[in-house]
Amino acid sequence: MSNGLHFLTVAEAGRLISSRKLSPVELTETLLSRIEQIDPQLNVYITVTAELARKRAREAETEIMRGEHRGPLHGIPGALKDIYNTVYEAGAILLGKLATSEYAHGGPSFDAPWPPARNPWHTAHFTGGSSSGSAAAVAAGLALGALGSDTGGSIRIPAAYCGTVGLKPTYGLVSRHGVVPNSCTFDHCGPLTWTVEDAAIVLQAIAGHDRRDPASGERPAADYRSELNGDIRGARIGVIRHFWEEDLPLGAEVCAAMEAAIHVLTQLGARVETVKVRPLRDFFDVKIIIVESEIFAVHQKDSSTGSAISAPISWVRRWAADCFKAWITCRRIASAVASSPRWRRFTPNTMPFSRQVRDRRRASMRIAS
Repeated sequence: MSNGLHFLTVAEAGRLISSRKLSPVELTETLLSRIEQIDPQLNVYITVTAELARKRAREAETEIMRGEHRGPLHGIPGALKDIYNTVYEAGAILLGKLATSEYAHGGPSFDAPWPPARNPWHTAHFTGGSSSGSAAAVAAGLALGALGSDTGGSIRIPAAYCGTVGLKPTYGLVSRHGVVPNSCTFDHCGPLTWTVEDAAIVLQAIAGHDRRDPASGERPAADYRSELNGDIRGARIGVIRHFWEEDLPLGAEVCAAMEAAIHVLTQLGARVETVKVRPLRDFFDVKIIIVESEIFAVHQKDSSTGSAISAPISWVRRWAADCFKAWITCRRIASAVASSPRWRRFTPNTMPFSRQVRDRRRASMRIAS
């Protein structure tokens, strides 16, 4: 049975474990052995927590044998992008921390303290960034699932490059407490898995309100797995075609895949309509100003002194203060470029967003104090 265990989906492994047809210890040992054999070629893991994984696997097996099954992630070995200070609390098993760019920014980085992760499908090809290790680990069968973070595509791009599912959840749906910040305005935490069902299972475990994250939404998590078979007839879906047809033209193969996905939605009864918004470049320009200012404000002290990132004991207070500093920097940059005719045309449409950012910053400062 162990020959194919590393390519089980989370859902498949969960069913086998809950029915006691598969041991979490056996599954964990299979993955640890595969990591030892294959990872030297891929550089997916920065840290392998083998003994911790074995300990948690034995604990999970004991609990399940006592009839204390926690849910579909109980006994499932997974891994975390190396900006997480937290681990699963749904009975999952941590195999280790996965490769990423420094501060989860950009990539690939060939001058980092660790080598960049390689694409399992072709080691000379890029994995995408910055959740490179998370996508490569799943694609190579070195973890059944992984968590990544997405500020400007860092879950979705590696998932696309490595042939896995990557989900960037709605802002505020998943807490970012215990995760090293990049940009408080754009940071999202989400799963990378083999299937959409697996992504729904992981999302179910990590979604929900967390008062320790000032941006966390105050609403309960839905039952994402059961909603996969829901009826979408009549649902209205907007398709921003000019993003990939005009603003950033993509290759024929990618365009064909987009058309195939749109066709499936149409066949399922959704109302698919082409919509037009501002050029993609305008969104990118605004994003760069905000993100680069915020990441500099958050990591300025650490990057200039070379000290380790501070422990998350006062994470909320530091997060709020750094975001406020970044917001001030953004305002200064925006004022400096406001004289441009292009930006004068764009500014009126960004004002509602600016007010939202301002209100969120003020709310964050109240919570931190």
